[in-house]
Amino acid sequence: MVSFRTWLRSVKNIKDNNTLKDAIIKYDNTINNKTGIRSLQSLVCKELKKGMNDKTVIEMLKILNVLIPNISSSDATTQTAYLEIRKCIKSIYGPDSPIVNSSYKTMRFDQDKWRENRAKYQAMVAERNNNKKQYSENLIYGVMEKIKNKTTPSVEELAIALQLSSGARIGEILTYADFKKIDKNTVQQKNILKAKDRDTIIKPLVYYDAAQFLDMLNKLRNKLQPEINKIKRKDETHYNVSQSHNGKINRKIRRYFDASINNETTSHDLRKIYAAISYRDTADKAKVSEAAYLSNILGHAKDSLDVSKSYSTVSIIKRDLEEAREDQKENPEELVVPRNLVGVRDGLVMERIAETARILRLKNLPVNNAVLRSYGYGGESVKRYLLNH
Repeated sequence: MVSFRTWLRSVKNIKDNNTLKDAIIKYDNTINNKTGIRSLQSLVCKELKKGMNDKTVIEMLKILNVLIPNISSSDATTQTAYLEIRKCIKSIYGPDSPIVNSSYKTMRFDQDKWRENRAKYQAMVAERNNNKKQYSENLIYGVMEKIKNKTTPSVEELAIALQLSSGARIGEILTYADFKKIDKNTVQQKNILKAKDRDTIIKPLVYYDAAQFLDMLNKLRNKLQPEINKIKRKDETHYNVSQSHNGKINRKIRRYFDASINNETTSHDLRKIYAAISYRDTADKAKVSEAAYLSNILGHAKDSLDVSKSYSTVSIIKRDLEEAREDQKENPEELVVPRNLVGVRDGLVMERIAETARILRLKNLPVNNAVLRSYGYGGESVKRYLLNH
């Protein structure tokens, strides 16, 4: 069998994820992650743990600095891969090791491209702050109630409900973080991804109380116990477990939430929904700015208040407030008639039909089978609504 150093030299110029994955399996068939780049991360960390002289480590970093950008689907993937490999190096050599310093100098994302991407990101945040996504509070709480009442909710559904309630990152919810009750409506989170200067954060919960939240978390962790055991044995990483579930979680989120917002809702948006509701309902606005408050409850680094600004890009619509309904009665010409959320199976279609019918009546428009069907509702649901109204 060839050495890792020789093998790595042979794959340096590969530019296809699947080709790299196949090459890794041929070299070490115990590593078979979802993508080539994740398999590469696992293999590099495994080989580092076996022991490697400094000269070989430096050569490896130089090769990775060519290979990873070649096979990455995006700049974000490249940066994430660098981050995960550096974490492994730090865990083996210690955070202050010269090898860690070399990993920053040798395996380095293109700084001009980083600045360009940063400028694009800031422009995107500014645009989104001027064109916020809107989410109905009724829909949000309806989804959370439906998941809570399910006899056997899936991993994806539990993750969605827990993220809406706590705003924790998906990786933190699935395996990484520990939570404990502080009071009836508050939990403490220990272990925070990305924020090096925070050990714990206090989270006011949305919709669920602490007992309900922890019960649902236990259900989730029980379902993930085989993967958690692999992490404990160091056969798997928190990152890889999170990545393996992300796609399924985001597809489930789109089923629950998307229609009028162009299928763009992701787990990141659920953190924003939590942030908006939590700031609105629990922040002492006379003493703390929105950016500082969001940084505290979301677990951002203390010196990264700019990051928190990107979480102010959603607004929560309280359609059930009587005062809002009075405003609607006074200004029916400004109302937009809700349409059906195509493809969503959240058990709330009758509520949406009722809301559509109510606004049609405020606008003095007819409410009948043909009209409601034109707003995307199915024939059986419309028939059932009209029979009862």
